[in-house]
Amino acid sequence: MSAEPARNTRTRSEGPSAANGGEQPQPDPLQVRQALVTAAELKSLKPGRAVYARSGGVFLLSSRDEQLARATDELAKLQEAPSKQQ
Repeated sequence: MSAEPARNTRTRSEGPSAANGGEQPQPDPLQVRQALVTAAELKSLKPGRAVYARSGGVFLLSSRDEQLARATDELAKLQEAPSKQQ
């Protein structure tokens, strides 16, 4: 039996970026914007706006979304807590 190199190894010229001339793929502008939210921007938010962080992204919620998120959290807490009435 002859030893063959592993099939999934790639050289730099065979990588996925070789098709576009070796350039890095451009990120989605929305993801870039979400990543650029700074502490100063977070502090300058108007009252009634909430910041919700999930999966590395930062999203701005309206007060209605905030109320829904709080109600969902309360429901989850109630479901996790052992029932005292039984």
